[in-house]
Amino acid sequence: MSNNSRGQFRVGPTGTPWGSPLLRAVVASAVATCFAASDPVGLATRTAAIEKAFGYSALPTKSKPDYIIPVAVNPSQHPGGQTTGLTPNTTVLKWTITEGGVTLNATVYWTLNTSGTALADYPYAIEPTPGQSSGQAPGNGDTGPMILPQRHTDTLVLYHNGHETHWLGAGAKDPLCVRPVNETTGANSRERGRPGADPLCWINYDTTLGWLNELGYDAMEFNMPLRGPNNNGSIGTISHSYFEPLEQAGHYPLRFFVEPVFLAINFAKSLGYKRIAMVGLSGGGWTTTIASALDPRIGLSIPTAGSLPFFMRTEHPGDPYHDLGDFEQSVDRPVYSACNYTCMYVLAGLEQERQQLQILHEQDPCCFRAGRPNGHAEILGYNRNVQSQIDGWMCTAATEGNVHEVNLRDKTIIATALDQWDSGFLNLKQSCYSLPFNVLTRW
Repeated sequence: MSNNSRGQFRVGPTGTPWGSPLLRAVVASAVATCFAASDPVGLATRTAAIEKAFGYSALPTKSKPDYIIPVAVNPSQHPGGQTTGLTPNTTVLKWTITEGGVTLNATVYWTLNTSGTALADYPYAIEPTPGQSSGQAPGNGDTGPMILPQRHTDTLVLYHNGHETHWLGAGAKDPLCVRPVNETTGANSRERGRPGADPLCWINYDTTLGWLNELGYDAMEFNMPLRGPNNNGSIGTISHSYFEPLEQAGHYPLRFFVEPVFLAINFAKSLGYKRIAMVGLSGGGWTTTIASALDPRIGLSIPTAGSLPFFMRTEHPGDPYHDLGDFEQSVDRPVYSACNYTCMYVLAGLEQERQQLQILHEQDPCCFRAGRPNGHAEILGYNRNVQSQIDGWMCTAATEGNVHEVNLRDKTIIATALDQWDSGFLNLKQSCYSLPFNVLTRW
């Protein structure tokens, strides 16, 4: 099998699911055998993937943001902030990225380790969207006197919010999210559940950014392009299919998705941060997967509910495990001809001392669920395949989750891994399948 066809397996004609669990297991075994027998994944693969994704052979070196909105000018309810307003602990960083004649902002919220001032994303004045949890109250832990950070930590955690967004406005009823013109009414819809209403955006209930601060880590938070603070309404859509014509014209729209991570790391390194970890949910989990594969400066990556190998994904509309993903996650993107998802997992743990802990949910209502027929066997199969090719480590934890969020079980695993990695003794090779709440090898 040539490098360019690795893992690019599709299901049968539309309406035809994969079939029996036995057939899926046989295919998974064949994929693993073929992948392992072909050219080894290495630095040349990483370079090829970078070129396919972004049109350049080396990562960008620019570090300074185009705009820095410092803490001193961040009042409560600052446009682009959290539900409770940007606290005295938040600096807004903005880079502009131009590709194919399109210029978009990439907004990053930089917050420092803190007690009592961590940002709270929970939109407490609105009802949750059906299918999502009711959320966690603001202020995840510390309730004592406010303690502002005195210095940077040595470790910076990048957190990618994916397709979620923050809500901001009178009574937290108005979202910081551009709602495209409704096809039925011709107006910008603000109602949910009404026929013809746009799906709009996900609500950020899991308060992960503030939680990371309360754990004692500096953090930078990212959002998807065209989502939240990365869309001022001028584009007229939040759909990532907007980027497809750019790609068809020979441009590289994946720059808008992943390049902000590289630029933020450059900036962080210029500030003296010594260690970089990355966590992401959903589309942020996808971004974490891609960024950690292509940038070896990310020492620990924890993509959550963000991807599965192509052979485990289905396009049958009636299939409960429908999870082909958005534009950027589709097999049709050129980057996957150089390095598919299994290959990305390899690159994330390729170098010694680098580790990736993938988190999946047993009953995720969105996508990439672990609790599918033969799912555990298939996951452990690609884990073994990846582990046979790396000097670092990669493994998967599956938690009992039925909401598409960073749930409390996930947070326990993430906090454990971050603390051990930051202390220099994380060894996922020995501990992954015995991590708290990891059900992957229990049944």
